Amino acid sequence: MIAVTSVSPSHKNGSIQLTALQSWHERGIKVYCFQSPSEVDFLAPHYPKWVNWIKTYRTGEKTFKAPYVHINAFIDWAKVNDHESFMIINSDIVMVGEASRYQELFKHSQRGLIVFNREDYDSDMAQSKRYDYGMDAFIFHKSFYHIYPQGVYAMGQTWWDFWIP
Repeated sequence: MIAVTSVSPSHKNGSIQLTALQSWHERGIKVYCFQSPSEVDFLAPHYPKWVNWIKTYRTGEKTFKAPYVHINAFIDWAKVNDHESFMIINSDIVMVGEASRYQELFKHSQRGLIVFNREDYDSDMAQSKRYDYGMDAFIFHKSFYHIYPQGVYAMGQTWWDFWIP
């Protein structure tokens, strides 16, 4: 199981990203963070060694004034590396539940795209509410990589999550 993301160097709740990535790692998911080269140099020392950093120039820096990673950079990387399946996930999403639950979802991705909505909460996860105005994670199977044309969508910017489905 593989998860790819791009962390924000200036996230308003900075520690939540580390908590989120840790929750993925604890469920047996390999974590890959795609960033501009300068961001990798800045961020990597602040994260555990099991975070795999991918330096990329495939960003929307000229369009968005910051190096937001293009969604196609993730998909093309999975395609070139012949990954059976992988997940694109927002860097602040904390996973809960057993690893076997995620293994099943990855397995079922051969039937089609798996889409996740997050649950928002203040301090008690038992009081969470589903967020329906965007999607936070997607599991792709390699048999579908080819259907995604090159686009301008970038993680951290609006509409990328609606473009995928």
